[in-house]
Amino acid sequence: PHQNDHIGTIINADYSKGGLLINTGLHAYTFLRENQESMLDSLSNPFYNEESQKNEISWFAKAEYEIGNLTAYADLQIRRAELVISPDYNAVGIAPEGDITYDWTFINPKVGLTFALSNAVSLYTSFGRSGREPTKIDIFGGFRLDSTNYQRVRNSSFDEEFVNDFELGARITRPNFTIDGNFYFMSFKDEIAPDGAILEFGLGNRRNIPKSQRYGLELVWSYLPTDKLEFNGNAAYLRTRVEDLVIDGNVVNDNEQILSPDLLINAEVKIKPTNYLSMGISGRYLGEQFMELTNDPNFTVPSSFVSDFQIEAKISPAIKVSAFVNNIFDTEYFTYGAPSDVDFSGILEPGFFLQPERNYYVSLTLKL
Repeated sequence: PHQNDHIGTIINADYSKGGLLINTGLHAYTFLRENQESMLDSLSNPFYNEESQKNEISWFAKAEYEIGNLTAYADLQIRRAELVISPDYNAVGIAPEGDITYDWTFINPKVGLTFALSNAVSLYTSFGRSGREPTKIDIFGGFRLDSTNYQRVRNSSFDEEFVNDFELGARITRPNFTIDGNFYFMSFKDEIAPDGAILEFGLGNRRNIPKSQRYGLELVWSYLPTDKLEFNGNAAYLRTRVEDLVIDGNVVNDNEQILSPDLLINAEVKIKPTNYLSMGISGRYLGEQFMELTNDPNFTVPSSFVSDFQIEAKISPAIKVSAFVNNIFDTEYFTYGAPSDVDFSGILEPGFFLQPERNYYVSLTLKL
């Protein structure tokens, strides 16, 4: 059993004058967690009892200033987080050595500019730096603190992540057409990323990657040629790179991140023959993904394409009925996988989380 207590407060303030807008605030939060494991016939006598407390406090300020067609903005967040772990020393198997404490302080700035070339076209760019801490599961490498991981946890071997993010984009807005294109480049130090190993309950293990990059293009579009027809979609092209990563004593450079498809496309067509009836069909393409950081071609999640259908009828202003057919063509596809001992033979093979076959459901919406 687990028991969680959450206590927090949020304070915000706004100020505006002329073309200047400022928003600032203070957030504070405490999370108390008691993690127990017991046998069903002895729930009141847990054989594992570990507690933790996470405290956070952050201050932020956002400013925006308009000068003609130019809008400048800046964000700043200063955040401190503390994690205090009270081990179950019976599970660790040593004499108590006191609590284990992690402290993190992050200064996260961001600046950007938006320039309106016309009423229809605008350009924007931004740069920001941010950091985040590992989760308790990351630090433990699982869900329990015992003799197998105690020294690693006590020695604070899991580092925080930092990323520099640069973005450049354009936005076109017309009465019946919008498109937003964005290029981004992200450079990480000690990125907290999955490594392909699987923990309990199907959760992926994560580790620090000393140096890595992610960069690519994103597009979002919407087109309404008539009031009865609509095209929507988004697409993303992604490239990744890993550097200075040690795997089994070997340094890995120029490999790709795992579970990071190079291409992702979502597209939808909606038809509205009457004011009371609409229908749409959508498709999703997901590119191939590596399962593990050595980029062994035998361990990949294959690309896939899946289509869905939806029809919606408004019986009255207060009643709406919708029907859905997901995975129309009954495609066998996967969105996640990991090297696994699938038949308990001691040999790793590609293991997949199978997604649902063709399925149907109906929803009824009532407005009272």
